Amino acid sequence: MKGVKRGACEKIHKRVSLRAPAVRDGGSVAANADVVEARVSGGGGQREPEVWGRYLGAGLTWAVVTLVFAFAGLWLDGRWGTRPVMTLVMAFAGAAAGFWSMLRQLTGPGPGSGDGDR
Repeated sequence: MKGVKRGACEKIHKRVSLRAPAVRDGGSVAANADVVEARVSGGGGQREPEVWGRYLGAGLTWAVVTLVFAFAGLWLDGRWGTRPVMTLVMAFAGAAAGFWSMLRQLTGPGPGSGDGDR
């Protein structure tokens, strides 16, 4: 990446300074720590549980659905003697269903889905 200039990267990416600004005009160290925290976290607006809880719930839904389908496939394999065919089929089907559910949770209803307002 010798041809890439440093200025181009600085224009694209936000620079983050981890050094506290110098204390001026009798400012406190705590005020400086707040400034550093705001710079590092991007303002701190993304820390509410509603924001990260939505993503955590969607990911857990995907994992749980995949596991439930995989165990159902394992049970079917035991009953039908087809080990590991149904386990693999059901695990992939569960992963697909869980991904679809996660996608719906995170993006909302698509246009013309008939769900109306959620």
